[in-house]
Amino acid sequence: MGEVVGEAWGGASLHLLGHTLGTVLLVGLLAAAAWLALYERVTWAARCGVAATTGALVGLMLYVPVLAFAPANVAELTIALTLHLPLLTAAVFMALALRGDVRRPYRWALNWYLGVLFGVAAAWFAAGGLAGASTESLHPIFESALAYGWQRIPESLLGALVYGAWTASTLPVAISEIVPEGSDGDDKPARAQSRVPR
Repeated sequence: MGEVVGEAWGGASLHLLGHTLGTVLLVGLLAAAAWLALYERVTWAARCGVAATTGALVGLMLYVPVLAFAPANVAELTIALTLHLPLLTAAVFMALALRGDVRRPYRWALNWYLGVLFGVAAAWFAAGGLAGASTESLHPIFESALAYGWQRIPESLLGALVYGAWTASTLPVAISEIVPEGSDGDDKPARAQSRVPR
């Protein structure tokens, strides 16, 4: 969105704003996917998704003055914030929304943040293909075949696989810390089968 539309219509400013809007869209899609997977078994799934999306929108609003007033010598930081600022605000809003539902809501939100970050990093690396990397193979056909196969993997699919793998590895621990309904959060979490997805 940022690179294609933003630069074509408004140069660097809309390019960066487009990056930020893309992050908000990504957070919204992930929140919607989580809600669809959990809403029948986890009572706070919708609240968590709304909080994450709202937080990302707040991050977008916070980015506008950064875009307007950031000096040119911090251009790399300005670009990095197009991803990190909406993600961070989404994670904070998610943690606040999960207080009383999850034993350690900030750790839950941090795991989510890292999962998104790892997925984005994988997709970003995939976009560069094997540039700069060599397989040091004994036969050039093997290297060409590997490069061809790598280019056939959709970048978004690779990022989604990394995000999904991270989520699958961290979710069981997080689920074990769900606070049962009616609890003040001080007792040990219950593993209620009716509220926890398998």
